Amino acid sequence: MIPHLLGYFRQPLRCYQSLAARHGQPFSVPFPLGGRMAVTGCPLHIGRIFKGGTGLYRSVDASAGMFYGDNSMLSLDGEAHAAMRRALMVPVLRNPAIAARLMREAAVREVSGQKAGAPFDMLDTARSITLDVILQTVFGVLDDAERKEFVQAIQALQGSIGFFAVFVKGLRRDWGPWSPWGRFLRARGRCYALIEGRMAAVRAGGEGRGDSVLEHWLSLRDEAGQPLLSDGQIRDNLLTMLFAGHDSTAVALAWALYWTHREPGVLIALLDELEGYAQRGDIGSLDDTPYLDAVCREALRVHPVAPGVARRLEAPLQLGEYLVPAGDVVMACIDLVSHDPAIYADPQRFMPERFLERGYGHSEFIPFGGGERRCPGAALAFMEMRVVLATLVCRFRFRLLERRALDAVWSHGIRRPESGVRMVLEGRRI
Repeated sequence: MIPHLLGYFRQPLRCYQSLAARHGQPFSVPFPLGGRMAVTGCPLHIGRIFKGGTGLYRSVDASAGMFYGDNSMLSLDGEAHAAMRRALMVPVLRNPAIAARLMREAAVREVSGQKAGAPFDMLDTARSITLDVILQTVFGVLDDAERKEFVQAIQALQGSIGFFAVFVKGLRRDWGPWSPWGRFLRARGRCYALIEGRMAAVRAGGEGRGDSVLEHWLSLRDEAGQPLLSDGQIRDNLLTMLFAGHDSTAVALAWALYWTHREPGVLIALLDELEGYAQRGDIGSLDDTPYLDAVCREALRVHPVAPGVARRLEAPLQLGEYLVPAGDVVMACIDLVSHDPAIYADPQRFMPERFLERGYGHSEFIPFGGGERRCPGAALAFMEMRVVLATLVCRFRFRLLERRALDAVWSHGIRRPESGVRMVLEGRRI
């Protein structure tokens, strides 16, 4: 197992491509949390995995509730997961104009604070933007002090979890505030306290603008007129949104900005498409921007923030000629399918045009997973990529400091550019 893990964490794509070439697909590897894992990037296999019914899968790690809370949608399986997903589906895009304005204002506010000519890390900037957006989406308008508290608490929570706490169950013990798990529990407790305080404030005074996720969930009622969601369910799932709902989008944005400034032709084509929106000051509607969409999709394809979608089987599953036994894990490998030359010609190249020339099936382009556990925030994340990317390239002129290929490393459960995306703000366009 150790050689496989070392190879995987150093070069995950290269590791899995080598195994696929040697053994075919699916191939089987040891799974760090017990048993074995069948890995496949074959679209036919991926489609079979995603079509599996509610009772076919359970979480790959039965202790997932220790991270997100026992009520989190990510911690539930089967019908409990399906019921919670139905209850939590929030129409966050029911007013796209308001959502786009929040995203646009957050992007302009953050970059306007950068000093012209001074190097900065676009990944850090993207994280600040997406964290601001998710806080306003979840809680509504926060004053500066509240926002600062939430930002510090979420950053502390993200910084408290590392590789060993995730994959070595024996380390999930509270040995005090200096132990890895102890730091995590205290950081999560701080987030819980802030969330519960915000819930109490909304209930007491009707705070907010009326369309936040928190207010929507608090307003839900069952057939008897009783609250549909308990406080624990609301708390755990708000934490899940905050914990998982911004960093992956920030990383995808950073990669998109890296490529648009590494490939001058991409930036020129993007600005040409967005010229009319920029002149009208209408960045936000973006109702006819196929090249912008293609740039975002290509960034997600070349650099998926997660390597795959893993699920533990409750019953055997046939993948081609291979029968994966119950109890083992199956992974729909985003890395492999996204870099399959039979699907994407010259897959290492950044070519947004490929998404204009043909469509890709639900088992070929899977940055947000698929099936019943597809990322529930996919629509919001993709909209945020589009609006923030369009806003930044139309309003500001940046220069990429390092044009070399950037390595990706694991960080907080996703893969980010190892040294960030170093850029310089050269000035404004409008």
